[in-house]
Amino acid sequence: MKKILIILPFLFLAFNSFAEEQRISQFEYIMEINKERIEQRQMRITENLNTVRTRGVINLQSPLTFTGVVNVRNIFEDYEKFSIGLIYTEEHRLRILEVLNDEWPEWELEAITQRFLGYSMRYREIDVERIAQTDTVRTEEGILDSLLRHRYEEIRERLKNDTRWRRTFAELASFINDERFVEPLRRVYHEDPEFYGLVLARMGVEPYLSRVETELIAKMQEPNSGRFFNWERMRFMPRTQTLFRQLSEHLLRDDTYDLLGIDDAFHFRRVAQVLFNLLANEEIRDLYTQEERDLFRFPSVQVRREFTKEHARRLYDWMQENYGNYKIRPF
Repeated sequence: MKKILIILPFLFLAFNSFAEEQRISQFEYIMEINKERIEQRQMRITENLNTVRTRGVINLQSPLTFTGVVNVRNIFEDYEKFSIGLIYTEEHRLRILEVLNDEWPEWELEAITQRFLGYSMRYREIDVERIAQTDTVRTEEGILDSLLRHRYEEIRERLKNDTRWRRTFAELASFINDERFVEPLRRVYHEDPEFYGLVLARMGVEPYLSRVETELIAKMQEPNSGRFFNWERMRFMPRTQTLFRQLSEHLLRDDTYDLLGIDDAFHFRRVAQVLFNLLANEEIRDLYTQEERDLFRFPSVQVRREFTKEHARRLYDWMQENYGNYKIRPF
């Protein structure tokens, strides 16, 4: 009997090890059979990362959208191990580091400078005519050349101090979660503690994570805080057991909305929808019939009316009972 008791733990460990190997093997298989599709996405990512500044695009609402990763996610829906970091190559990561450090390769700086300089040409003719009236030494061509040269240096200097693209890349960095991104983000934290604190918190970096958790929990407990926790904020918030349990408290709240056409049900329906889609535990799917699962899609007005607190309560009860065991998708 004693020998059996000694052997059992080893058998348990061996079984778990085998199961993990099988899961990883299956995951690698999924990666391999989708290799061509993933490589196509990686090429698109490379183009976007390298041209975003030269194209002048600044307000990229979702780093997942502009890199085309969202569709790839569908391949890995059942694999909690998947994160968008698997899609980003070393070349991509070095490019992100470059932007986070506010570095400008000469080819990129020159391309953007020339583009802005082209815009300036349209407005310099009036200046040339005005200056030529009192400048009897230089020709109009010489005056224009001088003005453009000054404008050229002015544009280059301004670009070197432009941090707008860094913010876009910082959000992307928080999803990839490469430890090399931490120090550049720490360095600029003082410029916008709320934004960069959230970026670092999402990467699990302390003391930012604890600070953001405390702030968000306090925010969740305020009246009508459901307005604050829209889809973008909840998608970007840190993925912790504590925050998700606190978020589940919203499922049964009776917040009142004063916006035209938005009823109280909008609040708990939206929160339930986000939690249902970000939690990877298969058990929560079993709480609902196939027809009821449609209620958790981005719904029409008709679906919104059909969603009730009884639907929300099932998810709430499960989250209370299973705190600490949430499998949260990385995005």
